[in-house]
Amino acid sequence: METKEAAIVTATATATDYEVIASCENVLINIPSIDDRYLKFINKHQITTTTGPHTVNSHGRRGIIVDGAMVTVNYYLQLDQYGRKIVADKVNLVQRTNKDGISIVIDVFCGLKKKNINPTHRLKVGSPFGEFPIPETERFIRFEKM
Repeated sequence: METKEAAIVTATATATDYEVIASCENVLINIPSIDDRYLKFINKHQITTTTGPHTVNSHGRRGIIVDGAMVTVNYYLQLDQYGRKIVADKVNLVQRTNKDGISIVIDVFCGLKKKNINPTHRLKVGSPFGEFPIPETERFIRFEKM
């Protein structure tokens, strides 16, 4: 399988606070294709948070624009899981706070549990209602029960 060598980037960050504001297991989610022009592959790297340095494993990253605000989605998956609808073992909603303000990051994890898990929830980003507001918009992120 070909990789997107040109899309591999190295991330750096200044002191930032990351807080998991919600977590849900067995979430049905559409994963972008490996050929998606907005999907970038990020190498394992160190970030500096308000609690000190942390290692972040390699992952795919894609942004979703919702009413002009960027929601970042990090995919911690195997390459063969891209371009499919999967049941994620766990999805975390993370509030990221730094000198530029507050934003939301969605971390998608798959491969932690047994395969063939039935989904219990569906991830909805940009919903007109919900529990988790997207900063600087009137939209929400929610886990819809199936």
